[in-house]
Amino acid sequence: SELNNALSLWLVALDGERVAGYVGSQTVMEETDMMNVAVSPNYRRQGIARELLTRVESLLKDHQVTSYMSEALQTNEAAVSLFRSRGFKIIGELSTPVTDDTGSHEISQYTLQLEL
Repeated sequence: SELNNALSLWLVALDGERVAGYVGSQTVMEETDMMNVAVSPNYRRQGIARELLTRVESLLKDHQVTSYMSEALQTNEAAVSLFRSRGFKIIGELSTPVTDDTGSHEISQYTLQLEL
């Protein structure tokens, strides 16, 4: 389980006993990959994701992590904007062909990196 993995770091934002948001990452050597960041719809646009990232970045710096990576769909403007506002730089793009109920199309995502 990721919660018991010594390489993983998970933070949760609570409102009482309700989960408002969370962020999870995994570190190998001096590099960390963000596995997920999510905020419940009722809590969005309140700075919760920004605060979670701020706290994770601080903890990673304390552990001599030098690189923090994430991926975001190009269509997820809120996530891309959040990462870029935190200093993440787009270092790559990937398009993957998919076929689903709507037909064939491509899903495009950015790879983003923050040097700590």
